[in-house]
Amino acid sequence: MIRIISGAGFMGGSTIAFINLVNLLNKNGHDAIFYSPHDWVKGQCRSEKIDGTFINDYFDTPRQTQLVLRDYNTLNNLMEGGDTLICHLLPLISEDLGVSRMVPKFFDTSKLNKVIYACHETDIYPVTNINEKKFDLIHYVSEFQRDWHDYKKVPSVVIPNVISPIEKKQKTISYNKVGGVIGTIGRGKQTHVAIQAALDDGCDKVLVFGTLDIGSTNPKSNVHKKAKEYWETNMVPVSSPKVDMVGLCDDKSLMYSNLDVVYHASPRESFNYIEKECALLGIKYVHVDNKDDYTPPTLASDKEILAMWEKVLA
Repeated sequence: MIRIISGAGFMGGSTIAFINLVNLLNKNGHDAIFYSPHDWVKGQCRSEKIDGTFINDYFDTPRQTQLVLRDYNTLNNLMEGGDTLICHLLPLISEDLGVSRMVPKFFDTSKLNKVIYACHETDIYPVTNINEKKFDLIHYVSEFQRDWHDYKKVPSVVIPNVISPIEKKQKTISYNKVGGVIGTIGRGKQTHVAIQAALDDGCDKVLVFGTLDIGSTNPKSNVHKKAKEYWETNMVPVSSPKVDMVGLCDDKSLMYSNLDVVYHASPRESFNYIEKECALLGIKYVHVDNKDDYTPPTLASDKEILAMWEKVLA
């Protein structure tokens, strides 16, 4: 069996990628399942909740966030001989976390077919965090991402993510030019820059999909304070009757239905879903850094992605 275990099972790019991968593998005769400590994934693919906690005690450090299992025997009991384990935000390191949690027990990988670390981040979670002795392979989602990490201790492969099926629906609002800004609202995505670009480009309505990247539920945390500072310093100045803060939207077909142009200002993306979804739907995509010299991406088919994974899993 192919078992994917991620510290992040809430709505986000990596979670969607694993949902799509599990569905693709199962549809084509492979036995795959997705585990995480969160409930958002439930009902979207074959999945189970795992006993662990996704912590963000490490924000503002090289180790930003990761899954902490109550005990590595959770994995020992879960895995069967010949299984392939794909880990995300699970570095397989036994350590004292310094946050009143026990040191996990040893995880035995000797009976497994392969142990793969699935990297979906850049600076948010550098692959230098992982225990290289436990992994046979690192999976990156783009060549850009692999080059950024430049990590040589474990062999690696690049396989793009499966793009979710999207059907653009009929437009429901009557503005002449509607711009979209999609993604977590924060300094990392430079949301305010994208909004200003849309306004400068003549959009008479700008729809912003996403929520503020507060990082921690503790309002006294440094990350929470930085998020509030970002909002007041950068988002308030671009607020106007033309800009609507829509929030999260699970239905991508609905989200894209009213958009004529999508604006993006993130300086670094491991796998730019937004760009590829725009290409799939025929929606103009503008990145503020290369709006005058832009080449649409080449999209890999599900068949091509499946063949890449089958080669890795053999």
